Amino acid sequence: MCESRAVPSGKVYRQLFDAQVQLSRSLLAGRRDTDCLSAEDSNTTSSRGQQVDDEDDEDVEYVSRLPDSVVVNCPSSDIIERLTEKKSQKHKEALKQLETELTHLTQVCETQVRYVSVELLSSLQDVDFRLNTLKDRMEHLEHDSVQVERQVKLKEIRIQELNHKLTESETQRTAEIRAVLRKYLHLLQKISYLPPPDVCRLIHTEATMLNQSLLANRRSVARLLLCLQEENLQQENLLHLHWEESLNRWRRSRVTQVIDRFRL
Repeated sequence: MCESRAVPSGKVYRQLFDAQVQLSRSLLAGRRDTDCLSAEDSNTTSSRGQQVDDEDDEDVEYVSRLPDSVVVNCPSSDIIERLTEKKSQKHKEALKQLETELTHLTQVCETQVRYVSVELLSSLQDVDFRLNTLKDRMEHLEHDSVQVERQVKLKEIRIQELNHKLTESETQRTAEIRAVLRKYLHLLQKISYLPPPDVCRLIHTEATMLNQSLLANRRSVARLLLCLQEENLQQENLLHLHWEESLNRWRRSRVTQVIDRFRL
């Protein structure tokens, strides 16, 4: 065997292929000639076989002179790394856009809740002002309890409207969040930086956190409505007691006046 050497990868594959083909053809031709020989041509066959053997030896020697290793001149392609990096960038941009859209939905919902709350506060303050006015006039029985009950009922209606508006806002936000998550689920799967199961787990984790936030908001709304309703009932009860007290006081006063008149 000759010494091992390295050659450029340009023609070595062709050399190996040609050498193998030449060796295979020579061996096959030798076997055919051997199988087809007759006894009469044995002497000729012997000489031809020797000639084939010599040719085979030359082929073997030629193959043995081929290099043991191939040196690749051109640098390895980084197309896989570049594609992976591109997918990574798209994946990060998609996640950033997802957070941006979810934050925008939260801000819109908070703005709606703030507006509804301010509107309710203003309405309740107006009702309380009218109730306080009626309460002062109850001392002289200038108004009956029906007007008080009407204002209390109006306050209860305003509280129920708040419940309806907040529930509608949360329902709309939930539907929009569901649409955004579905949109980015398909987008991340299309980018395919992560395997589909990992993308599903990522979106599921985000959805779980959002569900916890929505549930916390609903509990807060429920506590707010409960406090408002309790306060309204207490106010109604106090006004009713005040009305009865004023009425009883007026009745006692009338009785006293009648008695004093008879005494005179």
